[in-house]
This record gives sequence, structure tokens and C-alpha cells, in this order.
Amino acid sequence: MLNPDLPHSSFASDSASPVPPVPPRANGELILVVDDQENIRDLLATVLSGHGYRTLLAVDGDDAVTVFKTQAESIAAVITDLHMPHTEGGSLADLLRQLRADIPVLFMSGLNEGAGGRDPVPATSRDPFLLKPFRPVALLEAIHRLLHSRREPKG
Repeated sequence: MLNPDLPHSSFASDSASPVPPVPPRANGELILVVDDQENIRDLLATVLSGHGYRTLLAVDGDDAVTVFKTQAESIAAVITDLHMPHTEGGSLADLLRQLRADIPVLFMSGLNEGAGGRDPVPATSRDPFLLKPFRPVALLEAIHRLLHSRREPKG
């Protein structure tokens, strides 16, 4: 459940869209959340921790690299905004994968295609992406898929 004291404007509230079922609760997996907006970081941490994840927060890409180095083997996944000051999300993913090649990354952005002359997702990215605003259940589903698609045998 979301904390009623936190702003919810970051999540879509269109009631006409069907809401997917909530994925199973997490088992305490550690997620690094990177966003330059404090209210977004706090809201994501609230949603994730309320569903059984643990979180680490970083204010930008540079901060994320510092935080990641302290617990690289314990971090199950990274959720990062694409467009931030200093090191942007795509470059951040590259840096983190130099430290740990198998780290799953979920990108998010509030920019629409062509906004500010930048595409919302790097053309070469194979990582999942959420366009802001999104519902909490969309975040939970995306992180669940990201974590479990890598563990399930293919075939």
C-alpha cells in the first residue's frame, strides 16, 4: 500500500485501463533505485519495500556507482531514470556492467519520444523500460519479470 503522505502524481491514475494482477511478494531482494528527483526515489522505495524488496537510493549516476561498489554482489537489480545530471541511465548501466556484467537494469523516463530531442529509450538497449507516469503494479510486475526471467531456464 502506498503511503498517503507521499505525492502520488508520478503514477498514472487512469481507471479505464485494466490493472494487471500484483506479482508475488519479494523475498528481500536488494534493489538500487536511481533518480535525481527525491519524491520519485522515495515513492519507488515505498512501493518496493511495501512489497518485500529492500532498497538502496542514489541521487544520480555518479552516486549510484559509489553505492553499487559497496554492495555489488548483494544488489539484485537497478532501477534508473534515463535522463539525469552527471551520468545518464544508459551510461550508468554500462559502468555498472563493467563492475558486474550480469546486473539487471530497468530503465524509466518521463520523456516522450522526441521530447527535448532525445528518444526515451536508447535504440540499442535490450533492457526493459517504463514510461513515467506508471502504476505501482506496473513497477512491481516489471521488476518481478526482470529478476525472474534471468533465473528461469530457457527451452
